[in-house]
Amino acid sequence: MFANGWTLEAAEAVCSDQEGKEAELSIFSTEILDLLTHLVDKSMVLLEEKERLARYRLLETIRQYAGKRLEESEGAEMVRQNHARFFLALAERAELELHGPDQLIWLGRLESEHDNFLAALQCFREQANVQSALRLTGMVLRSFGRLAMSNYGIGKDADTSVKGMSGRRKLLR
Repeated sequence: MFANGWTLEAAEAVCSDQEGKEAELSIFSTEILDLLTHLVDKSMVLLEEKERLARYRLLETIRQYAGKRLEESEGAEMVRQNHARFFLALAERAELELHGPDQLIWLGRLESEHDNFLAALQCFREQANVQSALRLTGMVLRSFGRLAMSNYGIGKDADTSVKGMSGRRKLLR
């Protein structure tokens, strides 16, 4: 479900059945860290530290297999919806945080979650959830606009906003 990795916070929100509706997803958010730790220990999930934030990712063959298994399960739609809702909420939070002291951290996080935002947008489009799709698109465009501006030194705080960044960030992949 995740594109290009995820955080513990994302896994807890997306992979657990917070409402207790799906028997297929009888995982509680409090169990996610232990499960991820077990998968990291078995080398099935990779743990990376990026921008002071722990990120997890699957090897591509494992990701493909897990994706097929998820699609075959009864909980696939709920996971997709949880994913889309989580990343919409993350975009809303990022829009606020980009005006605070942790701006560089949030710019990095937005860049790391680029593919997850696209996956969430696709989910909203498939559901014909126009309102959520437009909200996510607007927030992400504004946020990535700030990222592009900081990458190219545009803006009144350009010198300080670029300090500490490891090289120029690539907006488009």
